[in-house]
Amino acid sequence: MRVIAAITIIFLPATTTATFFSTSFFDFNVGPHERVYSWWLWLYWLVTIALTAIVLLGAVYWWRRKEEEMATRIRKGKAPQ
Repeated sequence: MRVIAAITIIFLPATTTATFFSTSFFDFNVGPHERVYSWWLWLYWLVTIALTAIVLLGAVYWWRRKEEEMATRIRKGKAPQ
């Protein structure tokens, strides 16, 4: 279950960002010497990397906090829930 959650945490911010921007960063109907990609493509990567880092750090913090909480309960003799 953790593997599925980890994969979701990694890919969900990029999917959300792509949906938000509607992936209008590429135009394939340009001339031979024109850019295919938009100048704003850097913004997609910036937002995606920032959201992924925030979600990953939050998940790691939450998982470690839960593990410490369970270890404390086990040391006190209470069963984990």
